Amino acid sequence: EVRSLAIDESQQGKGLGGEIVLALVALAREQGFKQVCALTLRENFFIRLGFDLVDRWSISPKVW
Repeated sequence: EVRSLAIDESQQGKGLGGEIVLALVALAREQGFKQVCALTLRENFFIRLGFDLVDRWSISPKVW
């Protein structure tokens, strides 16, 4: 579980956050996870990385 992700302002816009998220998704898949979700206020960031926008209540309460 990753509780938060932040990139220093001076390094934003360089793709570092996306690289980190995609690496973590790949690691989760290698470990057998079939689904990864993000509870976020930065919806567009995750959509650009291939995440789908879903209703929060469609996700198991165990996640949040």
